Amino acid sequence: LYFLSFDFDKKGTEKARKARKFIQDFSRKYVTSALQQYEQSKAFEELYDRRHNKLYRESLRGKLFASFFLTYAGYRALRLPKGSRPDDPRFMAGMEASGEAVKDPQATHWQEPYKQRGKIHAVVLLADDDEEYLKEEEGKIFGGIYDFGEVVGVERGLAMRIKDKKGVDHTVEHFGFLD
Repeated sequence: LYFLSFDFDKKGTEKARKARKFIQDFSRKYVTSALQQYEQSKAFEELYDRRHNKLYRESLRGKLFASFFLTYAGYRALRLPKGSRPDDPRFMAGMEASGEAVKDPQATHWQEPYKQRGKIHAVVLLADDDEEYLKEEEGKIFGGIYDFGEVVGVERGLAMRIKDKKGVDHTVEHFGFLD
């Protein structure tokens, strides 16, 4: 997960334009649709031999998973018209205001970069089984971000796997569910 902050003030129209262009280009080139994710998952299952724990990575190379999430502060920073912004009161108020409802700790106990109230404008999720490939793509994607913002935080994760009684390998989702 990559936490982005757009760095422009009220007069930063050109930087806002560059940020919107980044989002547009990123979405067109990288964002994975639900259908693409389903098809990639099926292809992965066909190529993955769970008994021998073998993945034919070269067959799946280039299938980076990507998502883009915009906060309400991000909508405002990009100067998007109110009619094109979500109008859900909790979304508009931000995570801090919903803390109790979602059982989050008080904001004073949050880790960085989450304490930066209103500074996280977007979150980018990138995932791939090949860590080197992921880092290459990361460099390509975020190389020009300083023209309009910065990456204010990064969280990295690894897939969790367990073997069942028959020795078959299963992926465990971060909430403890098995795929």
